Amino acid sequence: TDTFCWRPFTDMVLIDKFYKPCCYYTKNLSLQSLETVNEEIRNDIKANRWNIGCDVCRITEQDGNTNSHRFKYFGEKNPQLYEENKFNLQNLELIVDNNCNIACITCGSNSSSRWAAENRKMNERDTNRPHSVDLDKILEINLWENVRKLTLYGGEPMYSKKVAKILEWVVENNFASKIKLEFFSNGTIFNPDVINLIKINLIRMLHTDHASECMNIH
Repeated sequence: TDTFCWRPFTDMVLIDKFYKPCCYYTKNLSLQSLETVNEEIRNDIKANRWNIGCDVCRITEQDGNTNSHRFKYFGEKNPQLYEENKFNLQNLELIVDNNCNIACITCGSNSSSRWAAENRKMNERDTNRPHSVDLDKILEINLWENVRKLTLYGGEPMYSKKVAKILEWVVENNFASKIKLEFFSNGTIFNPDVINLIKINLIRMLHTDHASECMNIH
């Protein structure tokens, strides 16, 4: 279809109590069950309609621009998911919390506790709600059975106490060897507990957005 995108069939970004098929999607969706994840969006794709939350890609492509986010999909492409209109969670992104050790100029208080502290010092009214993922909601076996890529955002993932808990759970439940791990980090701090979990348990990759570099942990 003219509106086709793989992400509503394989991807989920968890933010607080809500989810999205990707970070560009403009609506927050309520998670009911895995079977119904992205259902409305998938139905619109099957009907060759743009979903209202996909306006970023739709507007980008209005003038023939093919550089929109929906064309940048690098996961496994299984045509059967589209044919049967089914969701199979393969790529999971978690916005863990807003705990961070620095206040980057490109960031804000919802993603940086340091920015929240600066706003309080300046007596500025802060309407941003800090991101925080609910561990009880995400650490469920059935959610992880087919996950092949886990992406962690903060705040700063290496600064968050939740990240080690998530990775420990992944290891204890024997998911580590099949998951590629991606961090979006400022690269200024390293948590030895997290690094050891990655080294020992073969979670395969650590990525940092600091200076556009990639670091592989062996």
